[in-house]
Amino acid sequence: MNDGGGKNPEGNYKDGIYMPIENEKEVRFAEETGIHAALGIDTMKEDDRIPAGLIKMSNEVEAVVYLDKSYVIGPESAHVNISGISGLATKTSYAMFLLQSILQKIDPSQVAIVILNVKHGDLLKIDEPPTKLVLC
Repeated sequence: MNDGGGKNPEGNYKDGIYMPIENEKEVRFAEETGIHAALGIDTMKEDDRIPAGLIKMSNEVEAVVYLDKSYVIGPESAHVNISGISGLATKTSYAMFLLQSILQKIDPSQVAIVILNVKHGDLLKIDEPPTKLVLC
């Protein structure tokens, strides 16, 4: 398991990783396996991986990113927050991609999906009746 470093019981740094990076140490781009180790993907069981996107680095290295299903749809989780710049429709597109990914990986009869698309402080008033309705 790669936990970002720290010392093991013998007093040595785990995986040879020391955080923060010491002065004069060589820094290089990670390969896909290094990216997976840094994100903890290498510790996930294959069956628990939900494809969540792709990292493409400036050196052309690409790595598929996965979310652990126990954190996304597990008994002690069950939500994802998506944030970004307003008005680009990228958050909505990503949400649809992630929902498809979940439904393709998990038995749909075992999952319930609730989507709240709110603007500004609307979520703070979700328990109140609407003051005006706009029909489209």
